[in-house]
Amino acid sequence: MEQDSTKGLRCILARDHFQLPPTIKSVEAEKKGLGGTLFERLVDLCGDEVSFILTVQYCMHEVSMNRSSKELYNSKITAHPSVVAHMFYDLKNRDKADRNSLPSFTEFILG
Repeated sequence: MEQDSTKGLRCILARDHFQLPPTIKSVEAEKKGLGGTLFERLVDLCGDEVSFILTVQYCMHEVSMNRSSKELYNSKITAHPSVVAHMFYDLKNRDKADRNSLPSFTEFILG
């Protein structure tokens, strides 16, 4: 938390509300309001002025990213130039001969 001398204590939360929601296994907890996130409750209470959208992503090729940008974020998300044309064979230990083969999850993570 950050102290601001003019406004008091401030808390910064980071979240993408289109990502996976919390997993609630207790019906009682769900009924008591724990089915949503703290971020969702804050926006419900205070409105959109307490939220800010980050518009540059650093993970996906532009073509892969465009659908979710268009459908979920009103085309506000863009790919950073470092990944705009990012290809599978650009990853560590891959060459262009690998472009038609997909790695196992372990290979992908460990390289």
